[in-house]
Amino acid sequence: MADQAAPRRLTRRAGGPTPRLARARLGPWLLVGACLVLAGAALVSVLIGPADLSPGTVLAVLVSKLPLGYHSHVSALDSGIVWQIRAPRVVLGALVGATLAMAGASYQGVFQNPLADPYLLGVAAGAGLGATIAVAAVPDATSWVVDPVPLAAFEAWDCNHYDPPHCGERNMSLAF
Repeated sequence: MADQAAPRRLTRRAGGPTPRLARARLGPWLLVGACLVLAGAALVSVLIGPADLSPGTVLAVLVSKLPLGYHSHVSALDSGIVWQIRAPRVVLGALVGATLAMAGASYQGVFQNPLADPYLLGVAAGAGLGATIAVAAVPDATSWVVDPVPLAAFEAWDCNHYDPPHCGERNMSLAF
């Protein structure tokens, strides 16, 4: 019995970083990398479109808006395509992505479950039901000023998400 080796304990190497410190050092680089990927995706999105604009033309239009004193000799039509069609599309895509990320993170934070999603609570199903009812109940939605399908989907989500017995009632005293 005396010759049996004692169980080895897992020990950290002397002077080596703890996992928490390693994550702390990785955080800024991860943020910089994510920002670079976002900027690259935005640039590629501005370059791609149905209008036949060369990458040099698009880059010239983008650089001409920087305060560097560079003035491109690109036509007003090409400049309008970039600034009035492609750039708003990229900004809207980034905003929608950020909103969805915040919504997902809030679900996961509230339920303290990394797998939480809108389908877990039936919120997505309620919104789908509201959109289906709007499509079936409003046959001529093209004459409306506002499309009723997203409104019905939001109201169904709202009723399912907060308090179904009191759907439609609002307590506005908390808003002020």
